[in-house]
Amino acid sequence: MYLTTELLQLAKDPSPPNRRDLLRQITDLFFLEENERSISEENLFEEVIWRLFEDIDLSGRMEFAERISDREDAPHNIVLYLARNEIAIAWPVLARSRVLTDADLIGIVATAEDRAIQAVSERPSLSEDVTDVLIARGSQLVARTLVNNDGARFSRGGFSKLVARSEEDEVLQMGLACREDLPPEIATKLAPFLSEKIQRSLVERGLALPKYLSKGMLEALRARMEMVSEERSHETKQVRQIVADLKAGRATIDCEIIDLAKADRAFDLATLVAELCCIEHAVAMKTLTGTNDETLIVLFRMIGADSNAFESALQLRARRQRKLYVRSASLMRAFEDMDGTTAQRVMRFLAVRKQT
Repeated sequence: MYLTTELLQLAKDPSPPNRRDLLRQITDLFFLEENERSISEENLFEEVIWRLFEDIDLSGRMEFAERISDREDAPHNIVLYLARNEIAIAWPVLARSRVLTDADLIGIVATAEDRAIQAVSERPSLSEDVTDVLIARGSQLVARTLVNNDGARFSRGGFSKLVARSEEDEVLQMGLACREDLPPEIATKLAPFLSEKIQRSLVERGLALPKYLSKGMLEALRARMEMVSEERSHETKQVRQIVADLKAGRATIDCEIIDLAKADRAFDLATLVAELCCIEHAVAMKTLTGTNDETLIVLFRMIGADSNAFESALQLRARRQRKLYVRSASLMRAFEDMDGTTAQRVMRFLAVRKQT
């Protein structure tokens, strides 16, 4: 195939309705033959494309990017230009084009917005060098996409960073746990982060099935679950003893709350509150780690906690939410203004409403 200067004349046609058709025809003509093209032919094709892109509308550019994204023989300069364009145009190229090299992808990701980084994370094949940069610059959504991408390969450093980011992210935890290439030493680091919900889900899916979990993850999870079970049994006994000591007058509620909060024992503090308020543990846990200030005030007033104990719970909640604790004078004042009798009335009302 030989491209002539006649195409340049076509590219000068100022009629907007003809621009998309012109671009489509030129592209079809360029890829018509499979023979190796000369440098001059590629240069001429690029020149025509640059001129057309000045006048073509967004939908025409998107169509062109979609068509060229699967062509392994597409000119590198044009593909790279599309990849650095606005995301509506760049997405198919970033997500699929094999013309882009690892160096291209790393350079793009280094300065790209997260939507472009998301597109790269969906590529059917990703090297360790590229995923290292994606993990460093991408959002949590990018991390989730990567761990569920069977074609992505990770360095040990990349895996370690993903594990660190999974502490409060059950989707990421599940994705990591189910990766067949998860190294045993990384699986050991992940196991302590697995939420109880994820652990139950993995058990339901069959811990003995390598089809679902890597061998390293299986062993690490088994060991972790045995250890957690022993720890939970021991700590539950401790909380029951605290409740008995409180009822017998051998301990004070404020000291026990502060000690549990400082030790970051949210589960056990929720157990204590649930026992004293006669509510479900899940409700107490949700209140302690959630965002409902009013319910937290009611529960802590109901068990007779003072402002110091209440504030220690607020600090625990901030740590669980990965937020910097900032003391709220209005919140503390609301706690001081509520008395135990009012708190009990509120709890009775909530109980009745739940039954209804």
